[in-house]
Amino acid sequence: MVNRRGTTQRLAGALAAVALVLAAGACSGASPSPTSSGGSSQPSPTASASTLAPVTRSISGTATVATTGVPVAGVRIHGGWLDPQGQPASLEATAVTDARGAYTLRFPTWLGGNPLAQFVTLELPPGFMFVAMTNFSCFNPGCVATQGMSPTDDLGDGPIDITLALGLVVEGRVTSGLTGAPLAGIQVIALKLNSILIDGNPASDAVEVEAVASTDATGRYSLTVPSGSYVIYAGEQIYGSEQGPGAQQRFWSEDPTIFQATPLSVERAIAGVNIALVPVTVIRGEVRSGPTQFTDGLADVRVVAYLAGATPCCRIGGVAITGEGGFFLMFVPQGLYRIEFDPPAGSPYAAEWWSAATGFATATDLTVGSEEVQLEVELAPVGP
Repeated sequence: MVNRRGTTQRLAGALAAVALVLAAGACSGASPSPTSSGGSSQPSPTASASTLAPVTRSISGTATVATTGVPVAGVRIHGGWLDPQGQPASLEATAVTDARGAYTLRFPTWLGGNPLAQFVTLELPPGFMFVAMTNFSCFNPGCVATQGMSPTDDLGDGPIDITLALGLVVEGRVTSGLTGAPLAGIQVIALKLNSILIDGNPASDAVEVEAVASTDATGRYSLTVPSGSYVIYAGEQIYGSEQGPGAQQRFWSEDPTIFQATPLSVERAIAGVNIALVPVTVIRGEVRSGPTQFTDGLADVRVVAYLAGATPCCRIGGVAITGEGGFFLMFVPQGLYRIEFDPPAGSPYAAEWWSAATGFATATDLTVGSEEVQLEVELAPVGP
């Protein structure tokens, strides 16, 4: 069975890492600036025990490209604090790198009564990816070179320099498949191919989230990724969280009439990766070998949902491929389907229809309503 709680927590952690929230202890070694700008002069909610007035401190630095040292303009740096519970209390200041890649972020601190921690968040221009940031510490020694960071301690005494890399932009538009209207505020995620969001396998790595964006008022989004292959997912909220019936979510597909996860090869900037959302229901399950004493999950089995009811054979509604452990996940609109489980060529196991049928005509209709559907299948060996 799938551990929904555990996978939700892991996915949420991965998305938080990609968001580049760089938490750190109170800024040390910075000197007050007589030309304060961008910061609120209101006392911190955690500084009530201190009778000292706030002073303006500064964080400065540059943003450059790792391989060339070329300055990057337009990086937005937000600074603020965490409250006693460790939650962001307020964004107190914003700075934007200039043509030289330089910035100075000024915000108030309270000597003798600082908040739990200062924090910095970054918003990068399209086409750039985060690599590293100087003068902070991490729980994970390798975090400086990755997007999966957990910074802690303080920001240090020197400049806070930001190193970026050039990436490839994937952009498109998310619309309603019912009305054609643009959908704002939809989360769009670039997933590596063994993500839990693709195959539903609880053993998959939830940190296979490469980039996250939200659609604007016109339904447009922009993701920046390294070259490689990705599956593009769009949804009203993070998959795995509690959702009401009929949530809108799907993978980008080469054929927009079929609900499937089509890998997108990104070797250059790509526009027009458009996704039309409709209310869908999750079908997830596991395909195993059988009948034997010990069953194993079968990878690379093609799971096909054909439209049933009054629809003649064989119109495809949805497709999924089982991953390691034989797990699969599919989003389809509500309706009647007949499900085929087709092993790859050369497999010692025979294709099968739900439930234990040999073809479309004799397969059992599967009713997909508003509640998630779970299927478990054991494929029989080929031969007499």
